Amino acid sequence: ELPGCALASMIVEGNHALRGRGGGVYQSNCHHALDQAGRCFFTGFAEESGTQLMLLADNVAEYGGGAYTECDALPHSCARDMHRTTGLPTVEAWHLDRMLQSHGNVGLLYGDLVATGVAELQVLGETAASTPLPLCSSSSSSSSSSSS
Repeated sequence: ELPGCALASMIVEGNHALRGRGGGVYQSNCHHALDQAGRCFFTGFAEESGTQLMLLADNVAEYGGGAYTECDALPHSCARDMHRTTGLPTVEAWHLDRMLQSHGNVGLLYGDLVATGVAELQVLGETAASTPLPLCSSSSSSSSSSSS
């Protein structure tokens, strides 16, 4: 329960992913099905939904203290939800005019509230398209020797 008469439909608070991503919420794959259905992966709000509040508070991770997605950009539905207002009178001290309430989230490397995957990789001044980097090589080289 938030101050006054407001109830949060979802509270994600006090989580730590210190060697990872998304202290509060983590989307492991970049699937667009939720976004296409008009729902953000971390709020779950539908655009036509009534007043709902989500609280992301005091979550910590290396990337994206509050939420992290493997997508290279924030889904449209999430960007919309971050700016949606309740339409109710506000309680100034708690800024309850926003659907998404957040405070105290920390991204140790980047993205205190929300972070996304890498959009592009720059190496020595050159830009390469975003592709997953292999963790290990699956090919092996063999050498042959001949004796005479």
